[in-house]
Amino acid sequence: MNTISDQALEKLKSQHMKPIPRWEFLLKDSVIWAGFMVAVLVGSVAYCVALFLLTTQDWDLYRYVGSNAFADALSGLPYLWLIILLLFVLLAMYNFRHTQSGYRYRVWGVIVASIGASIVIGSVLHVTGFGNYLDRVMADNLPVYRQLTPDRQSVWTQPEKGLLSGKILTPENLLPNTVTIRDFKGKKWLISVNSALVDPSVRLEIGQYIKLVGQKTSTGQFQATHIMPWNMQRWIEEYETSQDQSILFFTNPGQSFIIRYN
Repeated sequence: MNTISDQALEKLKSQHMKPIPRWEFLLKDSVIWAGFMVAVLVGSVAYCVALFLLTTQDWDLYRYVGSNAFADALSGLPYLWLIILLLFVLLAMYNFRHTQSGYRYRVWGVIVASIGASIVIGSVLHVTGFGNYLDRVMADNLPVYRQLTPDRQSVWTQPEKGLLSGKILTPENLLPNTVTIRDFKGKKWLISVNSALVDPSVRLEIGQYIKLVGQKTSTGQFQATHIMPWNMQRWIEEYETSQDQSILFFTNPGQSFIIRYN
């Protein structure tokens, strides 16, 4: 009596089928595992940049301009990087499920594990400043990138809505109760600060960047009610480079120096 293995062997012979070498299985499995690890790594990078953008947004802006907190929160989300994260988590799951042992695990378990790995690795990258660095590189080299990610520079250059920001050109002690700034579009403003609430960390000195909440009183003049630090190195560095025709060199994350040639 023929056994099942004998019957299978006879069928292979009758259909002229050849067994696949073991190395082909190993190679295929290795490629799938490599794809899984790449997907997790890209997902980690996406999470890292998304975390950087989320932690540098002005989530309390609605308090100053009377807008809707929920709408402001939605507009400040880094959708581009969140979509990339989701796509590569799903890709990681797909690759893992197609490994030799992947079928043993539940889909949701694989998804949770992929997300967890991306969060852990992405958080480590965030601590090193990689999210800030990659966001800056993308903004420098891909003009469309600024349109796809939250842009604080544009948000804080809306004097008609009571929002203004820029670099201080003349300090308060030069013109009493006023400072002169140049906003991120290159326009100069005379700011009245006599009745403004000033954040303790703000220094009204030449070269400092500030954010202002208040009211535009006339052409080139603004009455400030709140003065806060800018705290967004990405846009400051880009603005300095474009306005002063400087060459900006990046060494380690968070460290840079500028050589001016104008």
